[in-house]
Amino acid sequence: STIVQLDAWNTTDAAVVRTLGQHMQLPQRTANTGWWAEPGEMKPNETYKKEMDALEAYMAEAKAYYEASAKTYNVKLEALGEVFSGKQILFIHALGHKEVIDGVLMAQRFGIKRIVVVSDADVVKAASFLKQNGIAVVLQSAHTLPNMADSQYDAPYAAAAALGQAGVLFCLSIGDMEVMQGRNLAYMAGTASGYGLGEEAALQAITYDAARVLGIEAKTGSLQEGLDATLFISDGPIADIAQSTVRTAYIQGRQIDLNNRQKDLYRRYAAKYNLAIKE
Repeated sequence: STIVQLDAWNTTDAAVVRTLGQHMQLPQRTANTGWWAEPGEMKPNETYKKEMDALEAYMAEAKAYYEASAKTYNVKLEALGEVFSGKQILFIHALGHKEVIDGVLMAQRFGIKRIVVVSDADVVKAASFLKQNGIAVVLQSAHTLPNMADSQYDAPYAAAAALGQAGVLFCLSIGDMEVMQGRNLAYMAGTASGYGLGEEAALQAITYDAARVLGIEAKTGSLQEGLDATLFISDGPIADIAQSTVRTAYIQGRQIDLNNRQKDLYRRYAAKYNLAIKE
């Protein structure tokens, strides 16, 4: 992963942190026989152990490659070198608390220190383990349905508060649909706020705590002297869709043009019908 800011002419200028970390996708212990629109029966994944053994074998090979004094360049094994050295984060993507624990324990067996778990609401069941091991969490979309049939209906909404109460460092994520869901991140924070997290903690979960999880809090994430002046100014709380209107925004101190197609259309039709324009 690379951390970027979106006011740049090229990738060099955009990069805030060029090589932040590597991502590892773990298999699931159970498999859904349906799909998102028509969930099916959950069945055990009979190949889970085989898949995990293959992943562990790759990790062992990659570490041996990293520690070798003489070697033939292998891009697949080279990728994890800075993870073993501690310069990069290993992001473990795991759905299900048992998978989370399996992934963290495997990474620790290989001496990996910088570990971040990317998971859903079920990660709450592993909260005490994560707290004891100092593992941060990227909590995926709050605007979703529970994965397990026996979960509470509001499990995705209340997961953030549960992690906070357990003392686990976490931030909120929009999940897998980045392009279409990016606009909803603040409202996911609002949902978490309404289900026990609180307004200030919810705002922190998409700003300062996100920077802490990614290890870039010395550059951005809060309003402090010496940090990047990356911020926005809003009428009303940003996590409330009915009250918030962003008035201006800055990236590294540069004011950003907030005009877009929706605003152009709004002005056009307001003028057509002689309506007062509210900017």
